[in-house]
Amino acid sequence: MSPAHVIEPTYQGLKARLKTGVWPMGMRLEAAKLADELGVSVTPVRDSLNRLVGERLVELWPGEGYRVARLNERLLRDLFLFNRDVLIRATATMAASDLDSNWVEGPMLYPDRVARLFSGVAAASGSAAAKEAVEALSDRLHAARCLDPELIAQCEIEIEMFGQMIRNNVNSTTRNSWLASYHDLRCELASEYVFRLEQGPLRS
Repeated sequence: MSPAHVIEPTYQGLKARLKTGVWPMGMRLEAAKLADELGVSVTPVRDSLNRLVGERLVELWPGEGYRVARLNERLLRDLFLFNRDVLIRATATMAASDLDSNWVEGPMLYPDRVARLFSGVAAASGSAAAKEAVEALSDRLHAARCLDPELIAQCEIEIEMFGQMIRNNVNSTTRNSWLASYHDLRCELASEYVFRLEQGPLRS
């Protein structure tokens, strides 16, 4: 096992590249080459890749090594719908006063704002399991969310609207309708997300 002061930045660096679509889905990740790029030994790279396998951002192919995790249309839709279901359950039990009011403050890219808002909603529900699930889903959906500004013209306004709903404690029927519409639209675009993620790297 690598020392924490080496493995943590290595892990975070690899995870950031994976989340933002630097490499196309299915691309082989060579530990030695990545070690050279990051200026570390192979051991922390392998330790980090194994950790990322557990997070399903990387796949380990027997006899071939590590590859960027792939998403097909069905899996991507499943992830969107699972995210919807967890958030609907979270909003039913959350206290709006517990939502982090700083979710939109500071220079933050759109995918990070979405992730922070959804994580805040899950955390405000008081369920550690919901928060953990939503944050793991945000990691896996991050690259797709990087494409939202290209595919969905009103995505920035859309997410701000949901934040206002939560802050103003709008009724559950309206919140659930928003969550359903948000995720249904992305399910409809699943094939386009997958096509673009297969090309890599992302342009945004």
